[in-house]
Amino acid sequence: SSVRVEPKTVEVTDEMIEEQVDAIRRRFATQVPVDREARWDDVLIADVTGTVDGEDFVHDEAAEFVLKEGQQMLLDGLAEAFLGMKGGEEKSVELAIPDDFQVQKFQGKTAAFTLSVTDVKEEQLPDADDELAAQVNEEEFDSFQKLRDRIEADLLENEQRIEDGRIQQEALDQMVELATLEYPRIFVDREIDGMVEESVGNDRDGYLNYLQRMGQSEDQFRADFEEAAIRRVRRSLVMSQLADSEGIKVEMADVDARLDELVAPAGDEAGRLRELFATPDGISAIERNLLTEKTLARIREIATSSAPAVKAGANKDEPGSDEDQAAAEEEKE
Repeated sequence: SSVRVEPKTVEVTDEMIEEQVDAIRRRFATQVPVDREARWDDVLIADVTGTVDGEDFVHDEAAEFVLKEGQQMLLDGLAEAFLGMKGGEEKSVELAIPDDFQVQKFQGKTAAFTLSVTDVKEEQLPDADDELAAQVNEEEFDSFQKLRDRIEADLLENEQRIEDGRIQQEALDQMVELATLEYPRIFVDREIDGMVEESVGNDRDGYLNYLQRMGQSEDQFRADFEEAAIRRVRRSLVMSQLADSEGIKVEMADVDARLDELVAPAGDEAGRLRELFATPDGISAIERNLLTEKTLARIREIATSSAPAVKAGANKDEPGSDEDQAAAEEEKE
């Protein structure tokens, strides 16, 4: 059998565009004091004090927060308690503390709150017009339509990137399934080492304390990563073999172009930032990333076009080497 993935047509809906427009409007929203009862999405300035059996539980002065429906504050019911309050009002309320509360001595008890609202503010969103576009970037957008067009283009690019990623991963999974791979056990052990480090960091004592708390041995903890590590190794070897067979290489011009992309946002600091990236280790990391990108792009091309398909057994090869595995960046979950 051959590797094939049916591509899907990507599209951007008006709802997706409006969602991004609304996010921009919220970015430039103003908070206006209002003389009315608090409701969802209002901004409140309030003093909040709470005690449990006479002991301080919480004490916040002039706290500023947004009343978001469905978003829990300190305890269930606290946000709801503010609804209907006006500036200058005070209220007392009792709320239950859950049995799994993070502070053990308060678990399962009742907290007595005093809520004192100073101000109620309403977020006022600017209109979706040319003035908003100029606020975003006066030089780039002289009309709201240009801003909307950019939003649509960016969304389309992102949706296509997601679809490309889906195709690449499905095709790579097919290739791994078709391949007969032999590799030394040390490949998997090294991958597990890396995954453990990703999970717990370099704090050896903290790692051992964690294992003790979980009642696990180190071998048991490592065993949890076994399946994912094998999958990463197999993917890496298949990609490495494909890169070799297809003659996929990274030229210094590719590295220079990627460096330019990385430092471009830094403006006047671009030169200094480039020096930080352009170390031997930095260059090596960029080369690995670029090789992975090029190989995945070729996989996508094979899976969706009339290019010669990868046949079953095409990846059957001699045992992998360290060089094979290093040639492609290991696929991360």
